[in-house]
Amino acid sequence: MVFQRLIRAFELHLMERIIRSLFRFSAQYFQRLTPGDLIQALRHDVMQLRMSIAGFGEIVFSLVSAISLITTAVWLSPQLSFWSFCIMPLSTMPIVYFAKRIQNQSFAVRHMSSTFYSFILELITGIRVIKAYQAEERETAITVGTAAKHFKQLIEQTRLTVLGNCLMEMLTSVSVIIVLVAGSVQIMRGTLQW
Repeated sequence: MVFQRLIRAFELHLMERIIRSLFRFSAQYFQRLTPGDLIQALRHDVMQLRMSIAGFGEIVFSLVSAISLITTAVWLSPQLSFWSFCIMPLSTMPIVYFAKRIQNQSFAVRHMSSTFYSFILELITGIRVIKAYQAEERETAITVGTAAKHFKQLIEQTRLTVLGNCLMEMLTSVSVIIVLVAGSVQIMRGTLQW
């Protein structure tokens, strides 16, 4: 609860700093950026940073847990631990592959989100012109097409994330099974005390 309040305060402070820094730039600076880029930076990027900071707390907790589990495993069976820790790095190769694909898709989604937000803002600010020229159908078709591309990229990013998580869980399960089988063999041979 306290950690969430700290993160929320950090997010609001960061948004305030971004808004204050925006007022320092000249009008020419804003002509180079699209409104979608600004919205992306003000809201989405700050939100992603908040999620990253929350994830950092989870990483610290997981690291402490991993160190204690590794220490216990080495204490119980150094030989079994050695083979377990040789197998684990090999199992991370597919995870690294998916992480790279997710990162590339994230950049594509960010670009498409910026484009989509810019288009929506232009649509809203130019609604009088659109109505005057009776271009509602044309603009609707363009907006729906842009939204479809944006949605497709979001779905692809989610698909890659889910596949990566599934692969990670599967590799973890297989690693546990291998350790259990190897430990059981050691127990049957009498080289590992139960």
